[in-house]
Amino acid sequence: MKYHIKNKNDRLVYKNSTFSKIVSFVFLLFFSWGSIDALIRGDSLSTLLIPIILILIALIGVLFVDRWVIDKEKLTLSYQFGVYPFLSKKQYLANELKKVEITHFVKGSFDENAEYKRKGRAYRAQVRFSIILKNDEKFDVEVIDEKKSGGTCEQAAFLFSTTLGLPFTKDRERDLDLDVGLRDIHKFRN
Repeated sequence: MKYHIKNKNDRLVYKNSTFSKIVSFVFLLFFSWGSIDALIRGDSLSTLLIPIILILIALIGVLFVDRWVIDKEKLTLSYQFGVYPFLSKKQYLANELKKVEITHFVKGSFDENAEYKRKGRAYRAQVRFSIILKNDEKFDVEVIDEKKSGGTCEQAAFLFSTTLGLPFTKDRERDLDLDVGLRDIHKFRN
């Protein structure tokens, strides 16, 4: 799932994309409309078991929340995760946080120094954006394919660190030999 960052005057918001909620809502409408139509025609509920399960999955997709918010005035980091109304909320002060970290790894490999080789889908270069507390507890904010990130994960981590006044560490620079196509050019425009 792709995340988007919004830098507002009083806060910084990093949350899952609105596009995924819209797609889930369209599926919810489609399956609900079909199920209601089938019930009006006189079909039994037992024949609608799979559409009802798909309606529930789409509803979870619409109500799902994964949001990190930094209050710039109070210097607090709050985290919300879950499905409405069952949200898990955590809040941290800036002085409870140790650093913001970006690490790169190869999915499917136990070797920390493994290099990205185009073997297939299982061995892709990944980026992990983490926040580390003073007690060395680590929270992964986002783990995403390096090519899909296009540098946005690193940019969000840098914004988090500068807004909260925390050190920013990165294990290495982005791979420059990524396969970039024409559809990826819009990510690199200023």
